Amino acid sequence: MAIRVAVVLGVWLLLATLGSASNQSARVRNANLAAQAEQARTQAAQVQVLRNQRHPRPAASSLSLMTLTEQGAKRHRLDTALKQMDPQDEHHLRVILRDARFDDMMLWWGQLHTEAGVSVTDAEISAGSVSGLVNAQATLSRQ
Repeated sequence: MAIRVAVVLGVWLLLATLGSASNQSARVRNANLAAQAEQARTQAAQVQVLRNQRHPRPAASSLSLMTLTEQGAKRHRLDTALKQMDPQDEHHLRVILRDARFDDMMLWWGQLHTEAGVSVTDAEISAGSVSGLVNAQATLSRQ
């Protein structure tokens, strides 16, 4: 009988110790997960700061969409290709280009987007009179 009691007590102590170790192990795991989650949040915030430094969000320009478009077209040697600008409202401008260098037009649109927050929301592009030149109708938008 004494052996049975000793065995039962031994098993009970073993289980209690394992349970305690298991609970402690789970607490350590949870603490580690919480620390990793916090580290991930901190790193995500740091990544966002770095992205904004590398590609800052465009500041609201006091220049009109039409003025930004004209200035950008000149800067990218597209002022002679820019044949028409029709304001749709204060945030949308329809432009028509004839025989524009495709590469210059893409660079211009990219610069408008990164520097002034202007997006091309609609575009129709067709071949121009010679290779490398295009005709385009596009709507430029700025919110």
